[in-house]
Amino acid sequence: MIVFVQRKSLGSKQEKILKKEVDIPLPGSLSLRTFLSHFVQYELNAFNQRLADTHLLHNLEQIETQGKISFGDRINSKSISESEAINIVVQAFEDGLFALFHNDYPLEDLDESFKVKEHDNFSFIKLTFLSGSIW
Repeated sequence: MIVFVQRKSLGSKQEKILKKEVDIPLPGSLSLRTFLSHFVQYELNAFNQRLADTHLLHNLEQIETQGKISFGDRINSKSISESEAINIVVQAFEDGLFALFHNDYPLEDLDESFKVKEHDNFSFIKLTFLSGSIW
């Protein structure tokens, strides 16, 4: 099923929220916990694919179209297990580190069931906390 995913961090200077088309195998009705696990599986597969792609030698035409030269170095090249990644995302949601919206409707309960249709929008908003004092 093709859905659109938006990512935004509050307080960032980037005004645009770009939609990313994602093809995830989703059932018609599911819980937030199930959606997060499917999304983490998709992102983990994409991350592992990017790690594998860095070892490939790019030809000159690809470098020219990118407009930059990259040596493929990744800061974090450790792989993580799927179950550990799902647990981390669920814990982050429970701790309020990000908010999730489905077609402009906030999803707040992990066991809440909702229906997903083709081309629905999901918005992940990273919540940042203010620190410092008022002095």
